[in-house]
Amino acid sequence: MDKYLELEKLKKLFDDGILSQEEFQSEKEKILGYKISDKSSEREDTTIEEEVTTNEVQEKVLIPSEGMFRVNQEEKTTDSSKTLLFSVLGVIALVVIFLSFQDNDSDNLNALPDITTTSSTTIPTTTTTLSAAEISKREECTEKKWIVERKVIATYNVLDEAFDQVVFIQDNGFNFPNGIKKLDDISFYDFRNPQDELERKLDEIEQLLEGVMPTALYGLEIYYEGYKQFIRDGNDNRAEETYQDGDPYMDEAFDRVSKIRDKINKISCTS
Repeated sequence: MDKYLELEKLKKLFDDGILSQEEFQSEKEKILGYKISDKSSEREDTTIEEEVTTNEVQEKVLIPSEGMFRVNQEEKTTDSSKTLLFSVLGVIALVVIFLSFQDNDSDNLNALPDITTTSSTTIPTTTTTLSAAEISKREECTEKKWIVERKVIATYNVLDEAFDQVVFIQDNGFNFPNGIKKLDDISFYDFRNPQDELERKLDEIEQLLEGVMPTALYGLEIYYEGYKQFIRDGNDNRAEETYQDGDPYMDEAFDRVSKIRDKINKISCTS
């Protein structure tokens, strides 16, 4: 490369007119180290020019290439910076959008009606206002029902207490004569001439209770005899036999009265 550089400098001196042809030829031969003919000199000149031109082209190519490399590096750096900048801007935009949605949600929540205060007005109530006539009708139904219902309850309680007196060894204080008298005094003619559907149902119940009463009273009478034997003799043998004689009547009466009680409980005065 040093030889070519010297030849290039020499050629430039010759082109600028500083060196004559002979001087140029002589110096060139010194650089090349051998003597050349004129034609060879011409070819050599041409070769040198080509080489110089080639070198210039190479240098010119190399320089732009390096420049292009630097430009590419700068473009890459610029692209990376732009990418980073766009990423940061994108994140900021997302944060702004998110915050705006949060604000909108808060505004929407604030705009919603207060459910606690309005729920009482939106839920339909089942309570209805009854007229004076309807209230009077319900009261009348309740009063009529109670006339028959208390008879059924009284009968049921007497039979139940009599059973307890017989089954449990300890005296529960049940008074057989009073129990028998209470049932014997019950009247069953309150609604024998029914005026409406309610009275018809109540009359039917009274007739059922009246029909079971002889059996109930007979069972109570037998139980009462067994109880008197138990008190008088102080032993349980004959009293037990008497109680067993009264069991079929008491069992039948209690079962029928239980069904009558269920029947009157089904009568509703609110519908």
